[in-house]
Amino acid sequence: MTGLTQGAFTQARPSLGYEDDEDEVEGNEVVDVDEELEEGGDWWKRRSALYDFDDEEEEEEGEEEEEDYYVEMKSQGYLTQDFQDFQQEIPTTQQSMDEPLTSQTPTSAYLELGDGVITIGRRMPTRGEIKIWRKDRKAKWRTRAEEDAIDSNSGKRIRTPSSDRPNSMVSPPSSTKSGNKDWNIRRSQAPLTANEEGRGLSDDIGHQGGLLHFQGQGGVNKKATGSVVKILTVEIHTTIRCSDSGVYLTPDVACDEVRCCCWVLSVDKGTGDDIIVADRGCVQVKTDGDKWTKREGVEVKNGRDYAVEEVDSEKSLLLRVVGIIQHQDPDIVMSWDTLDAGLGYMLDRGDRLIPHIDMAKLIGRMPKISAGANRLGDEWMDKTGPGGRTAAIVGRVGICAWRVMSSEVKHPNVSFLPACVGMILGEKLPWHDRGTLVKWWGEGGGRERFRVTGWCMRNAESVVRLLDKLDVVGRTSEGSRLCCTDFSQMLPGIRGSQYKVEGVLQRALLTIGNGHALSPSSQQQQLLPASNPSNLPNVGYLFASPSKADIRNMEALESIPLVLEPESGFYHDPVVVCDFTALYPSIVIAYNLCYSTCAGKIDYRSILRGAEARTTGRVGIMEVPHESVRKVLRNHIFSNPDGAVITPSGSIFVQPSVRQGVLPRILSELLSTRAMIKRCQKAYKNSKSVPGGVIRTLEAKQLALKFISNVTYGYTSATFSGRCCCPLVADAIVEIARRTLAGAKVKAEELGRGERWTGAKVVYGDTDSLFICLPGRTVGEAFDFGEEFCKSVTESNPPPVHLKLEKVYSSCMLQTKKKYCGMKFESRGQREGVWEAKGIETIRKDQCRLTQKLLRGALMTLFKYHNVEKLKQYLERQWTKLLAGKLPVSDFILSGRVRAQYREGGETVTAALVQRLSEKDPLIRNVRNKARIEYVIVAMPGTTGYRIKHGVRTPLELIEGGDNLVVHTAYYATRQLNSALDRAFRLPPYNLNIASWFDNCPKPRKAASFWPAKTGSSTIFHFFGSDTCCMCGAKTMAQGSNKAVVCDRCNGDTAIGGVSLGFARLRRATKEGSRLAKVCSDCNGCINERGFAYDRGGGKGVKLPLANCLNTDCETFHKRHKYREMELEAEAICNAFNVLQLQF
Repeated sequence: MTGLTQGAFTQARPSLGYEDDEDEVEGNEVVDVDEELEEGGDWWKRRSALYDFDDEEEEEEGEEEEEDYYVEMKSQGYLTQDFQDFQQEIPTTQQSMDEPLTSQTPTSAYLELGDGVITIGRRMPTRGEIKIWRKDRKAKWRTRAEEDAIDSNSGKRIRTPSSDRPNSMVSPPSSTKSGNKDWNIRRSQAPLTANEEGRGLSDDIGHQGGLLHFQGQGGVNKKATGSVVKILTVEIHTTIRCSDSGVYLTPDVACDEVRCCCWVLSVDKGTGDDIIVADRGCVQVKTDGDKWTKREGVEVKNGRDYAVEEVDSEKSLLLRVVGIIQHQDPDIVMSWDTLDAGLGYMLDRGDRLIPHIDMAKLIGRMPKISAGANRLGDEWMDKTGPGGRTAAIVGRVGICAWRVMSSEVKHPNVSFLPACVGMILGEKLPWHDRGTLVKWWGEGGGRERFRVTGWCMRNAESVVRLLDKLDVVGRTSEGSRLCCTDFSQMLPGIRGSQYKVEGVLQRALLTIGNGHALSPSSQQQQLLPASNPSNLPNVGYLFASPSKADIRNMEALESIPLVLEPESGFYHDPVVVCDFTALYPSIVIAYNLCYSTCAGKIDYRSILRGAEARTTGRVGIMEVPHESVRKVLRNHIFSNPDGAVITPSGSIFVQPSVRQGVLPRILSELLSTRAMIKRCQKAYKNSKSVPGGVIRTLEAKQLALKFISNVTYGYTSATFSGRCCCPLVADAIVEIARRTLAGAKVKAEELGRGERWTGAKVVYGDTDSLFICLPGRTVGEAFDFGEEFCKSVTESNPPPVHLKLEKVYSSCMLQTKKKYCGMKFESRGQREGVWEAKGIETIRKDQCRLTQKLLRGALMTLFKYHNVEKLKQYLERQWTKLLAGKLPVSDFILSGRVRAQYREGGETVTAALVQRLSEKDPLIRNVRNKARIEYVIVAMPGTTGYRIKHGVRTPLELIEGGDNLVVHTAYYATRQLNSALDRAFRLPPYNLNIASWFDNCPKPRKAASFWPAKTGSSTIFHFFGSDTCCMCGAKTMAQGSNKAVVCDRCNGDTAIGGVSLGFARLRRATKEGSRLAKVCSDCNGCINERGFAYDRGGGKGVKLPLANCLNTDCETFHKRHKYREMELEAEAICNAFNVLQLQF
């Protein structure tokens, strides 16, 4: 995945150690330079031949593409040090990153992303210049070879064209034989130091010299290639068992066979472009009597055709899948769920066969005859446990897609594939229950069986598209390059941040230590010399691995970030939000805070005793005597006032004039590189000449840089689980940040006491941000204040500490810490504010849609009108709809995580739901840990000792329950909606009492449910008919259990109008139902040939429309339920006028 940039985190410049050192070795034969010279001196000819340095004139036929010329030059070996020495004569140009490439740009150039500037690299020389250089270099090499060659027996170094290179050595062999070519040309592997040839500390880490090959006029070379990654996605269909009560059980790997496997091979070219689906297919077990065998070119909705292969048994199917994986040789294998389905199920199923099939070994890339490889696979299997067998595939990366999505997507039901597809791709994905799929496979014949394979194929393709849309592979690759870690360990949600920070530090320390880590015996090297007024030398570093006892003996963390509690309330005056850019990394850079620059901490107890200030004698796990610190202070601080700094926490750090720290050097390069990449993104965002893949690659790079720079502080303060924590460094960072934020607050208050910005005050501050209210000002004036304030604060702090104006709220609400919302303006030219919320219920995943919509609508009403009466009218309308039962089921769906274990008595409602469902299906107990489950709360009147967990049901149970289950509207109104409203509107200056508003609002009678109840499970309310006229709402005589009755006046005077109303409702419901039927049919063909939906539950004689699709996250699913109920209501009204005689 290097893309066009060839990887900003790998050394993109030509290597300073030459790639052509092996050229003196021909095959397995070693060149004897002396013998070649004695036999005629044609050694230089051989070397010239390797580079194609002939004197023949080449014919030029027309103008060739400069890009093709560059590729040709590279293939012939001209990009060597000798050639680059010649290329140094070609001038370079520089320009600011903010300036676009102009016509002065060379026809073919390298755009080197340097420290804030674009360096247009030296152009490629013309063919004429190359020919002149050939002749000159040829003569020069001949002269050197003849003049400087010496006798091989002397053992001295000879001077050859290769010996001019700093990393090449020619060493004589231990013994020589006449006539044999026994000179061995070797290359030193020691890398250059940090100061050699202008290299930076982290050239191999955050190297700013990543090359983008630009053509003339700024066009990007679209033919650049990167590393190709193959991804194979697998989805399966299995047989399942049915319980005695008619419930289809969860597939059991012990007895349920795999009947079908659909696979999709996709390719990521590494250029940042979209992932391409290269091939796909299906393998299924042959069924007796099937007339649709070996059908080629099966069509899938919204996709291409695919081929179906048939095998005789499940064992043959598994072996065929192994063959496909071995043939396609993917780098990544994945499924949406590796526990209940997908690749993990097949691996576990292979172990249950007799004889068993070790699919993990067969699918992996391990050697076939390697005992060590076998043990490795078994070890991984033991560690991963049930459902985690994909981790036992050696040589390939196994991915459980839903776990990746759970870390990437903020959706209440992120573990549900159609929900993620709808949110990320904006498409609807049908979802069928296992019972329907089994019926289609076993009873529906060949046509229905291919419907199952098409559904599995579409799921597999959706998983690939999800990962492509989120650029999971690209961002993981860039993070892996930066941290020098394995790709699988950089996947979202797999490893913590400490592991990744250590990867960056390891590479930087190796660079500082000249490529050699210190041995344990040299750990006692004197790191703080007794007397040396000059800079401390670069020394090797050893990564410490302290024990738990060492960590306990460290200094305890003493500091916490500064949080200015918000002045809670509503603000209709502009509020300016200012934020420090990367505050913690900037402080590390500005004050040179690092493990290697910390000289200790002042012991304040010695000062209190009136004695001379002394240090505590420890720096982390190391003991640093006070006398050593005194020598450092005497040699560097007293002679140089800027030699050290004492932080507010009491820690002492030497400054860059004495020794530059490792962390500051790393973070400086990371931040500058990220700023440069973001400027590139902004400059070329709307450029048609720059492919989208380049922008996507740059985005992945800057996100990786942002992540590492933001979590570096956490690495120093991880005293519980960290390997190399240092409380002195962590406390110093936090204390300086506190002083910096406090100083900014003082500056804002000073401006508020002035004449120009009178009244300005800080209303909230948290770690690195300030909220400043400007009473009586406009949004434009707020931007003026923000720019002046940020400039003043930035100038008062050392670089690179920088305060920026982030946004302005025209109206906002500050609730508590990290919980606020408002109408946001990000620029002066913005005309209308944009809603933004942080931490409140409108964006929380544990809230239902009802609470989110109504709270957001209420807040926006108050922000817009600043009128409490309008807010009250809005809430009363919404409460009326809620109590009347006019809201869809989708508004009441809640979701929560399920954990593997709970403490006694601490079970949540989701745990209660899983426990109840497991009574029918025991395997549901093995629900995936941290998976999210949707549920609703239903009313259970007459239940003694009712608790909320007793009324937990799945959305499908509520919908299919008919009249038996009713939403617990009182719970949603009081415990969900009104609680969130009260937390918001009880704040000053309004101090509203939402509970009293709700108690005094008109409460309509709940509308009658027209859904028929299931036989034998009806509640008593089902047998009571309505006593309210469905036309005028007046009281009348109930007629048995009829849900719609008409009073005598309406039945006599306005009977015609009532009949017309009933027929109008019936026509509307029928028309909308037909339209929705077509929508669902186009999605996945959920209707049979007669145009009716397949029966799925429900009451006697009632068929839920298009009930085969159970995607509860789809609006169409809930709309068809709504219009079906409208149809039943319209039929009941017509029956009340004796127009229709319909029986249910």
